[in-house]
Amino acid sequence: MRRLQFSTGHSDDPDACDAVREALAQARAGLDVAVKAALVFVGIEYDQDEIGAELAELLPGVPHVGCSTDGELSDRAFTHEGVVLFLMGGDAIEKVRVGVGMRLSEDPEAAVVEALAQAGLEAPTLVLTAPSSLRTNLDAAMRGLRERLPGVPIAGGASGDAQEAERGREFVNGEVYEDSLPVLMIQGTFEVSMGVASGWVPIGADWVATRTEGNQLLELNGRPALQVLHAWLGTLRRAVTLEFPLAVFPQGVDGPFYMRAVLEADPETGALTLPAEVPQGSSIRLTQASNEQVLAGAEASLQSALAGLSGPPDGLLVFSCAGRRWLLGTQAPQEQATLSAVSSAPMAGFYGFAELGPLGDLGVSVHNQTCVTVGLRAR
Repeated sequence: MRRLQFSTGHSDDPDACDAVREALAQARAGLDVAVKAALVFVGIEYDQDEIGAELAELLPGVPHVGCSTDGELSDRAFTHEGVVLFLMGGDAIEKVRVGVGMRLSEDPEAAVVEALAQAGLEAPTLVLTAPSSLRTNLDAAMRGLRERLPGVPIAGGASGDAQEAERGREFVNGEVYEDSLPVLMIQGTFEVSMGVASGWVPIGADWVATRTEGNQLLELNGRPALQVLHAWLGTLRRAVTLEFPLAVFPQGVDGPFYMRAVLEADPETGALTLPAEVPQGSSIRLTQASNEQVLAGAEASLQSALAGLSGPPDGLLVFSCAGRRWLLGTQAPQEQATLSAVSSAPMAGFYGFAELGPLGDLGVSVHNQTCVTVGLRAR
């Protein structure tokens, strides 16, 4: 069996350069093979350009991607403003390539083509991405990746900031981007297994999305979407929509569902703006979850990922939603504790504005308020 080794470093030093150095020193100390690739997740309040420059200096020749976050977690800790580095090595990793597609919001298809052309790896074992979600139709980008990489596991999370949805940044080999699609493509001899779960439970009426346009939900059961939800919730303030997000059933209420949060509501047209698409004709229901159910969703996601491996994981990745962290409030560190209690493997992840992972036969889907986990193990 080949060797696959991961190690994490995690710092909350307020100085950007010192935080990167501390995290890298921790991660290198846990790795006794050459570093072949890295992931980096960085709190938004750091100077992102300073972070990028430090990474370029300290990781020369090491392919790496990452993004800004609204919280970070690892097997070491949970932080709201920290730096997490996840180093990868071992002979199970044979090739690593990176690429980045620009102007993602203008033309998702072109961004996918550009990113994959730069990476130039035809048969990857795993693709990781940390795209922008600001003003972007991530569903279109994920469709583009799926079509060009059929059967390849694709996972990741969208860059985040401090609830502002304005400052997200992405990293590729020390360069800092915005409105971009970075990809890290890895080819090797290792297993990949993913879990997707939220903890939210559908409640109430079953509606049909009778009119949609991209990430705009215009009508439910032929009535303005805002009018329908307002009748049930009384208000669409952020606190309420976080507590009662929408479940979208693309194949009907007997099939799998993914989550959608409500970002904005137009009182004149009754349209709801969501972080990603809702297919017209989908069934829609409200959902509800206690903090305990949210944490149980994280555990279920990880248990599902572990069940798909032939043995204990060599490493774990976690892509969770900023909305989960906001709802958990002072209990947010418990998500990291819950995951660490299930597995002691090196783990790295972050809270962002969307999560990317497989949902049944729908392939890679865009999720909100969901926990996506990735288990990796050498063959």
